[in-house]
Amino acid sequence: ASGVPNEESDLDILIEVENTNLKSSKRNIEVWTQMDKYSELDFSKDIFVYTTPEVKKFSVDKYSFLSMALENCKIIYEFN
Repeated sequence: ASGVPNEESDLDILIEVENTNLKSSKRNIEVWTQMDKYSELDFSKDIFVYTTPEVKKFSVDKYSFLSMALENCKIIYEFN
């Protein structure tokens, strides 16, 4: 989620959803499948899907992946 990008770098994609009944691992797989199916994004990427309550819970720890990602992120799409 940080550092100097190079040819071996990947893109970390963080997606926040209001609510879902899917478990975390299933959410990630579902989004990954849909992105591969409908996207021309042919590069290395990691996808993380969190619910809004999870974002609030896990972002409190300043050393967590989520906290660092939110601190250093670039928002590319936001829907309210």
